[in-house]
Amino acid sequence: MCCAATVLFAAAASANGPTTSVAGTVTPSQTGVRDLVERVSVEHGLDPKLVDALVRVESAYNPGAVSRKGAMGLMQLMPDTAKLLQVKNPWDVEENIRGGTAYLRRVLDDFGGQVHLGLAAYNAGPTAVDRYNGVPPYPETRNYVDRVLTLYR
Repeated sequence: MCCAATVLFAAAASANGPTTSVAGTVTPSQTGVRDLVERVSVEHGLDPKLVDALVRVESAYNPGAVSRKGAMGLMQLMPDTAKLLQVKNPWDVEENIRGGTAYLRRVLDDFGGQVHLGLAAYNAGPTAVDRYNGVPPYPETRNYVDRVLTLYR
């Protein structure tokens, strides 16, 4: 899974058009989305603050975000990951949050609840974390894990 280090905006994907939010900020119109993130996080037994930090880094709460590698929406689901998670419409805010949160729960479980490894797997894929027996040496992934953990703390 790829994070959106540089987010490109897809106007058609968002009912209100793209936003120009800066990572780490949430506009008042995003309050309902933050409430949804909190509810879905709790449903999956995750700390809502962790999922909030991940969404802030992935898309800055822009539901129309698209990465250069093709990751989509708030939680930046790659097409194959969305398909695996049975997310039919990754542009649907609730589906994207439910799929991304389920995937985060899965990778956290796969790596024994170690948050840094789960985040690395969310970003670079579980195979890369397995291959390197830890956070892969990719600058993007290391930066991603650091950014999410900094916002989480």
